[in-house]
Amino acid sequence: MKQERALYFRNGIKHLPLKMFVPSEYASNCVTALSPINQNVNAHKIFEIIKDEYDIWICPNGGDLAEKVFRVGHIGSITKEEIDKGIEILKNIIAEV
Repeated sequence: MKQERALYFRNGIKHLPLKMFVPSEYASNCVTALSPINQNVNAHKIFEIIKDEYDIWICPNGGDLAEKVFRVGHIGSITKEEIDKGIEILKNIIAEV
């Protein structure tokens, strides 16, 4: 089930200007680490907007990668509709920042 949700999410973001931080063959089924393709887009800002404006928690990164990487989880009782909503939110936020 986790693998199905992870693949569903990853297929859904292919059109977004994000890249997987870890090559897909090594990616976890529990979480997808992402980095904005545009180096001027701040990953931590994406986290803050999703948290503050949508009351949804994704995982920020810390340290030297705080502004470059965020993670989206695929565990728990997450539905495809919720994944679709998250993808749409990412699409809108990336267009704004």
